[in-house]
Amino acid sequence: MKTEKKNNDQHIEDFEEWQDNQYNPGHYLGGKVPGNLLNSGRTKIVGFFLIGIGLMTMIPFVFIIINEFKNDENLLPIEYVLRFIQMLGFGAFSSVMIINGIRKIISGVKN
Repeated sequence: MKTEKKNNDQHIEDFEEWQDNQYNPGHYLGGKVPGNLLNSGRTKIVGFFLIGIGLMTMIPFVFIIINEFKNDENLLPIEYVLRFIQMLGFGAFSSVMIINGIRKIISGVKN
């Protein structure tokens, strides 16, 4: 009970500090983070949501790779370059979403 009360008081103090200094242009420079970013809730839910988005974008990435090896078409060189860029885009986006989702879930467990 004591730690929960103390934690709630800290959230209120952080919010009041942000309210007092939200228009102060240099207050949060130098490593000071606003309280609403430090104490964001529902990190596990956001983490699972990010993993879901990453997995849903991984599906087109896998289909593009399968389709590349299945088709024996004569394509122009620019089409190969565009397919490669498309593969990199889907792969990078989905991997970033999955990694950030895992990081959110792990940070939610620590809190």
